[in-house]
Amino acid sequence: MRNHWWRLCVVAGVLILGACAAPPPAKVEKAGQPAPVEVLSERYTVLPEGVIADARTGLQWVVGPDRDMDFDQAVAWVGSCRAAGGGWRMPTREELRSLHQPGRGERNMAPVFQTSGWWVWAEPRDARSAWSFSFNHGCATWDARINSCYGRAFGVRQAPR
Repeated sequence: MRNHWWRLCVVAGVLILGACAAPPPAKVEKAGQPAPVEVLSERYTVLPEGVIADARTGLQWVVGPDRDMDFDQAVAWVGSCRAAGGGWRMPTREELRSLHQPGRGERNMAPVFQTSGWWVWAEPRDARSAWSFSFNHGCATWDARINSCYGRAFGVRQAPR
């Protein structure tokens, strides 16, 4: 189980040290696109409906509500997400690890992934627990599915061809 007291100390330390600033995104219009696309780096592009395209992995991401949720709530949110035609699923630990960038943004990930949580739920571990990825530690961890402290939901899918 996670040590909640230690977590509070980490969050307090982050608040005291402040956040890294990211340069503003460049707006790029592409022919045939219904809305402007934001190019945030060589790697990430924000598509219409808030979908984040990762050029390095070929994955697309949606960020869930910025509130604490348990595993079942995260699964329900991802399953009901219809952004850009739907087809979203829970990410794996390795897919979440691909987003980890120590020292980048407030949560060791590109600022485009706007969340105030430190953990993002991943795949189930067993009937009572599930994996998540800890962006403050840069590692996968597991917890009871009913724990909701700092847990967030991201949906992922392969980019449509």
